[in-house]
Amino acid sequence: MQHDIFQTQTHIKHQKTSEKVTLWVKPAVKAELKRLAGMDGLTVSKTGATFLEEAIHQKLHIQHALLLQPIIEQTVRKELRSFGNRLVFFLMRIAFASEQARILVTNVLDRILRREGVGEPTLTSLIDQSNKLARRNIIHKSPQLQTLLEEWEAANATGREEGSEKRPRA
Repeated sequence: MQHDIFQTQTHIKHQKTSEKVTLWVKPAVKAELKRLAGMDGLTVSKTGATFLEEAIHQKLHIQHALLLQPIIEQTVRKELRSFGNRLVFFLMRIAFASEQARILVTNVLDRILRREGVGEPTLTSLIDQSNKLARRNIIHKSPQLQTLLEEWEAANATGREEGSEKRPRA
C-alpha cells in the first residue's frame, strides 16, 4: 500500500528590522557622528540610527509628559470634589447637631433664668458673652488642642511612611 506523504513547507519570511533613511546634515554633524562612531567602534549608520531613535523617544516622552499633566490635574480635581462632597455631609451633620444643641441649651437656660426671676437682659448678656468666648476659643489653640493635633499628625505621618492608610478609630 502506497501512502502519500504530504509535507508543507514553511516559508520563513525575513522581516527587515531596519529600513533605509537618507538624511542631509551639516558637515559638522556628520564629522561628529563619524567621531562618535569611531569612539564606540560602531558604524556611522548604527550610531546615527541610535541618535535618531533616542531623539524620537525623547520627543515622545515630552509629548506624553505634556498629556499627563492635564490628566493628573483632572484626576486630582475629581478626587478633591469627591472628598469635599463626603466632607460636606459630615460638616452638615455636625452643624445640625451643634445648632440643635445650642437652641436646646438656650431654651433651657431661658426657662431656668425665668424660674429664678432673672430678667431678659441677663439672658441676652449671657448669650453675648458666650458668643465672644466661643469666637476666642475657636481662634485660640489651647494646649490640649495643640497636643491632640500633634498626636493626629504623628499618627498620620507614621501611616504614610509605612505605606498603609491608617484611619482614626471611632
